Amino acid sequence: MKRRYTDKQIIASIQRARGLVYLAAQGIGCDPATIHHRAQKNPKIREAIEIERGRVLDFAEAKLLEAVHGGEAWAVCFLLKTQAKSRGYVERSEIKQESRVVVLSDPEELSDAELAAIARGRSKPTSK
Repeated sequence: MKRRYTDKQIIASIQRARGLVYLAAQGIGCDPATIHHRAQKNPKIREAIEIERGRVLDFAEAKLLEAVHGGEAWAVCFLLKTQAKSRGYVERSEIKQESRVVVLSDPEELSDAELAAIARGRSKPTSK
C-alpha cells in the first residue's frame, strides 16, 4: 500500500530541509520524485520550495557581504565580477577571427592565378 503524504507534511519537510527536495523527501520517507510531482500540481508546495531556496540565497549573499566588509580579497573580486559588470569589472577573452568569403556564380570563369590566390587564402592574385 502506497503511503499518502499531506501537503502540510511535505511543506514542513521542505522548510526543515531549507528547500532541498532530496533531503525533504528523506525527512518524510518518500521518493524525491513524489515531492517534484506534487510541486508541479500544487502551487503551495512549489512556493514553499521557492521561498526556502530564496532564504538560502539571501543567507549566502549576507555571508558574502560580511566577507566583503571584512576586506576578504576573494569576496571583493567575486562581487565585482558578478555584480559590477556595468562598471567594467568583467573578465573576458577577446577572440579575433578573420575570414573571407568568395561568392562565385561560375568557378569556371576564374583564372589560374585567381584560383591559386584563393587556395593561398587571398581574394586577389599577388602581382609580381
